[in-house]
Amino acid sequence: MGKWRDHHSRVHAVIVGCQHPDGRWLHIRRSQQVVAPGKICLPGGAMETGETQQEAAIREMREELGVGIRPIRCVWNHTYKDKPLALWAWLAELQAYTFRINQREVAETIWLTTEQGICHHETLPYHDQVIQALDAAASQII
Repeated sequence: MGKWRDHHSRVHAVIVGCQHPDGRWLHIRRSQQVVAPGKICLPGGAMETGETQQEAAIREMREELGVGIRPIRCVWNHTYKDKPLALWAWLAELQAYTFRINQREVAETIWLTTEQGICHHETLPYHDQVIQALDAAASQII
């Protein structure tokens, strides 16, 4: 399947936020073989034709880290004005803490606190907003 594009030719992509019981967020360092090599970000990727956001989040976590998730809810979205891309951030429950890293896409996993995620100098644009939205949503879950 190919990347799904909307009627404006925008690619839609999901970002997945999974929080450890100790409060830290699962991040990845992108491999040298993908766009924005070496950057720190949350796992995720482009939706494929016919996928829902939830299905894309589940697939991306299996592809990148070899783990299952349970998507809980979408907490943030952004449509770029300068490129054909729309991002959707999902809070999700991680179903395992042992990863099978796909090294074509991911160099390593990193657990960061909310503050570390917001302040880290190697993150992608809008990462601080995504982490803040995830943290706010997670604090509402009982």
